[in-house]
Amino acid sequence: MSDMTLTDMTPFLERHERRARRVVIALVGASLAAAAGIFAYGTLTTGAPGTVIAKLWTAILFYPLVGILFWTGTALYARRMPAGGRPPMNTDDARNVARVANAGFVFIACMGLIMIAAQVGLALGYFGVLSPPDRTAVWIARTSAAAAGVLMIYFGNAWSRTPMPRVPQQRAVAMMKFKRVVAWLIVIYGLLLSLAALFLPRATMGIVIAVLTISMVLSTVASVLILHYSLKSRSAS
Repeated sequence: MSDMTLTDMTPFLERHERRARRVVIALVGASLAAAAGIFAYGTLTTGAPGTVIAKLWTAILFYPLVGILFWTGTALYARRMPAGGRPPMNTDDARNVARVANAGFVFIACMGLIMIAAQVGLALGYFGVLSPPDRTAVWIARTSAAAAGVLMIYFGNAWSRTPMPRVPQQRAVAMMKFKRVVAWLIVIYGLLLSLAALFLPRATMGIVIAVLTISMVLSTVASVLILHYSLKSRSAS
């Protein structure tokens, strides 16, 4: 494929970012509405707001907070686009950019739906609609974590297709290593998350998932720092 045939992907990516932003805002709004509804219903039926929060803190506080942080991170990342837009790409790069962007949209939308479904499911279990409540909570946690792991594997595989910069100033080799490492981290984390959710005993599942999540965050931060210093290094190419 000749690099002489260039495609301006800026209009596509701008449309994609606007659509993703609207979807994320809608999902966060739905999550906040669900949290408010759960808290209000629980308070009206039990008369004990503290008890409702203590029993349903994941549905009322955790999932909406994760959604807000995720939206904030998405918005900040989108603002990194250069003022003049992205440089034109050859046909292969343009196709891969579209695949990664669409995979990211699916990932964002499905993760939001999983979080909202988990919120509602936990509340239904607590209020006795689904019984027994304890077993319902465990299976909701297992199902949502396993589904999130599958999405991580899907997105990690797609993200590995992100084109490398083709100008020396952007240090293509350093960027390529970084993207490969992070893609592998996402896939491995997703696989381990799904396995832990499906097969580990209830007593250890939460601890293992927490350890995996912390390890994933620390590994990603370390990769970003290594990339930062690599891009500053004269030896990067």
